[in-house]
This record gives sequence, structure tokens and C-alpha cells, in this order.
Amino acid sequence: GCESDPSNAIVGLDELSKLNNQISIYPNPNNGQFEVRFGDVNGLMNLVLTNNLGQVVYTTQIVAQNGAVANFEIDNLQSGVYQLRLNGKAGQSIQQVIIE
Repeated sequence: GCESDPSNAIVGLDELSKLNNQISIYPNPNNGQFEVRFGDVNGLMNLVLTNNLGQVVYTTQIVAQNGAVANFEIDNLQSGVYQLRLNGKAGQSIQQVIIE
């Protein structure tokens, strides 16, 4: 039989937008110092920040809890638009981070 890797699962737009509504980035735009605020999200989340070429510029893991705030200070980023991906058992969120 055929098997597929669950990490390559297709995420529906409803699922993606639901989790996007539970996670916010503040301030945005920022200077590389920002926080990720979790609404009703729990569990281990992988965070990957990529530049506009799709290159990974930062990665870490976060334990999300209802209402938790994770602070980031990433000093080596050039000005531009980055993509922040968070994924875990709670789902996946993809949002833009603007560095000035």
C-alpha cells in the first residue's frame, strides 16, 4: 500500500485561516524585535522564518499555551518582507513579518 508522510499533509484554507486568527505578531512592521502572541493554541510549534527567496533565516521550537507570548530578537535580518510559519499538532499558520 501507499503511505504518505504526515508532515507533507495539505492544509485546508479554513484550517489555516482559523489558526492565523489565533496567532498574532506585534509589532509588525518591526526592527527584528517582535513577539508572537498565541490565542487558543496549545502544544509544541515549529517556527520557521524565511526570506523572500524562500531561504530559512531563523528556526526554533516554541511551546504554545493559551494566551502565551514568545519574544524574539533577531538582529541579523535585513529590511524586507519575511514569511513566518508556525506548525504543530494545533495546525499551521503562515504570516508575513515586515522588517524595517
